[in-house]
Amino acid sequence: MKALQRYSHLPKTLQLVNLPKPKKSKGFCILKVKSVGICGRDLEHHVSILSKDNIPFIPGHEFSGIIEDIELNNLYKIGDRVVSETLYSSCKKCNSCKEGLYNLCRKRKNIGGSADGAFAEFVKVPIKYLHKIPKNISFDCAALIEPACVAYNATHNNSRIKKNDKVLVIGAGTIGLLTIQMLKLIGVQISLLCQKNEIERIKIAKKLQIKDIFYFDDIKLLDKKYEAYFDYVFDAVGGISLSFNKAMEYVKANGNIVKLGWFMDDKSINLDKIIRKSISIKGSFSHNYKIWKKCIDLQTNNFIDLNLLIGKTSELENWKNCFNDLTAKKYVKIILKPNG
Repeated sequence: MKALQRYSHLPKTLQLVNLPKPKKSKGFCILKVKSVGICGRDLEHHVSILSKDNIPFIPGHEFSGIIEDIELNNLYKIGDRVVSETLYSSCKKCNSCKEGLYNLCRKRKNIGGSADGAFAEFVKVPIKYLHKIPKNISFDCAALIEPACVAYNATHNNSRIKKNDKVLVIGAGTIGLLTIQMLKLIGVQISLLCQKNEIERIKIAKKLQIKDIFYFDDIKLLDKKYEAYFDYVFDAVGGISLSFNKAMEYVKANGNIVKLGWFMDDKSINLDKIIRKSISIKGSFSHNYKIWKKCIDLQTNNFIDLNLLIGKTSELENWKNCFNDLTAKKYVKIILKPNG
């Protein structure tokens, strides 16, 4: 099968290769990948030095497909349209696993990271974490159920947000825009902080009827009017300290920050405002089975619009141009089609 493989721990070492098709084993099945989204995390990893432990590996954790090969069971059969969670395995023994929060297991292994992912014609996934998708959800939209789950977990599970609360979302990428969609279900007052050059992302935010849009490029307007104003700030930006520093400024005293984007290696953050303003901070990571069921239902019944984020689809062979387009912020989301 053709696959996009990271062959070295050094940056920019992805290459298209031919590999043997994976084989099913007990508890696992093989999916024929129909659609796979390029995540911002994939872009970050592409230009980062990674641990040698998991090299080589195939990235890709936002995907949908058709069951190609599976052991006999009562739930699924060959040909079923499905999505898979990103979990490959967990310890099943820790408190998080016992409570159903296997996304927080310290020994978890992820598809597209510690196990081969879906930037390939076929991917091996646990049967336990499959979900059927109805015919009214396209494979492209189904591939975005995963980031939708990230946003849902942050807004509905890891916050106590109330109707009419004043909320600032920082970041207009996939997670930021999906966070907006999830917040609209609650009925809060939403503002957005992003970069002025994110033209396509801003267009989508406006389609979501966000009127109060502010820009890092002209931060003085927001500083002057909205310092210590918001009940909640959702920081969906990864890799820089600026967004979190601003979150601490704009959240009101005794307010709440939910952090979705990774800090990565940026440590230049002064946390004194947390003490001075009695800020509550909640991290939000990944998702579990119940969240996947909920987000599939939301898309099935048109409460959220995942297709709104898709700007382009392309064959796997065109991955490099697609990575460049996303880095240049020409699109919010690009879907790769490993099987054409």
